[in-house]
Amino acid sequence: MPSQARQLTRGFTLVELMIVLAAAGILLATSFTVISNAVPRMRLRHAAREVAGAVRDARLQAIRTNGDLIMPFDTSGGRYVTVSRTASGAVGRSSVDGVMRSVASLPADIRFVRPDGGSPTVTLVPPSDESLKAAKFNRKGQLESTNVPGYVYLGDAGRGNYMRLSVMINGNVKFQTWRDGSWH
Repeated sequence: MPSQARQLTRGFTLVELMIVLAAAGILLATSFTVISNAVPRMRLRHAAREVAGAVRDARLQAIRTNGDLIMPFDTSGGRYVTVSRTASGAVGRSSVDGVMRSVASLPADIRFVRPDGGSPTVTLVPPSDESLKAAKFNRKGQLESTNVPGYVYLGDAGRGNYMRLSVMINGNVKFQTWRDGSWH
C-alpha cells in the first residue's frame, strides 16, 4: 500500500500547472510590449549609424583624393549620397574624379526631421549655402562650416524617437538622443 500512495502523489496538480501557465503568459505579454517599443528605437539607431558611416566615408574620400567633396542630402525624399572608391565595371553608380557615388535611402519609417518640427534638418554647410543640404569636406577632411558642429536630425514616423548626428569641424561624428526635451 505505501508504494501506491507514493505513486498517486507524483506530478503536478492542475492548479499548479495553471499558475505556471498564467505566470508565463504575463511574462510573455510584458516582454512583447518591451520588445515592440524597442524595435523603432533600434531601427532609428541603425539608420543614424548608416548616415554617420556615409559622412565618415565622404570625409575619407576628400582626404584620399586630396580635393573638396560634397555629399548631398535629399531631406524631403529621405535619401543621401554615399561615396566610395572608383571600381571598374560598377553599375548604377556615377564616378566623378575617381569617387563613386550612389544614392542610399532611409528606412520607410525614418525621416530627416527635428523634434520641434523645425527646419533645417541638415545643417552641415556654411550659412551662405543654407539652401544646399550637404556635407562639404575640404581636402584635409575638415567640414567646411562655421566653428560650430553641423547637424543631421533623424526621427521615426510619429513615435517621438529622435537622434542628432553632430558632425564636428574635424569630421568626427557624435550621436545624441532626444529625451525629456533636450539632447543627451
